[in-house]
Amino acid sequence: MSKDYEEIYKQVKNYEAQLHEKNQRKIRMGFKVNIILPLVFLFLCFIIPGTKFLFLMLWIVSLFGIAFYLLYVEYTDYKVLNKMKEFGVIDDDLDRNLMGDDIDQAINDKVDNLETKITAEKERLEKELEKIHQQREQAGKETQEKINKLGDKIRRKDS
Repeated sequence: MSKDYEEIYKQVKNYEAQLHEKNQRKIRMGFKVNIILPLVFLFLCFIIPGTKFLFLMLWIVSLFGIAFYLLYVEYTDYKVLNKMKEFGVIDDDLDRNLMGDDIDQAINDKVDNLETKITAEKERLEKELEKIHQQREQAGKETQEKINKLGDKIRRKDS
């Protein structure tokens, strides 16, 4: 009996993974269509005279249609993930997104790169600040020496 449950569990988990992958492909295709279709309408708008209003309307409708399609895909994937969490098929702390794990890795790499640059810049600025403090101290010592020399000259003239 437990083997049947394990088999069902594996099937449900595989189904969820396949559904998630299909949704990722749908999102990628939606982004491509979101770029290509308006360009086609724009091209046709300039090629065919007298139909600018028609192609403008088609362009606007296509943008809204693609946006609603992408929202629908995202929402269905969200509902599937919540059902899987509810049934315990996937962990509650599992963060899955439709753009894939590559986005998370790229963001983490960018953040690490920025942290490295910030640290290097901070060290450079600290060195510059130290140089400025040294120059200030040196200028203060030189000024004090000049004041002392002038004081000595004035005392010699007075005596």
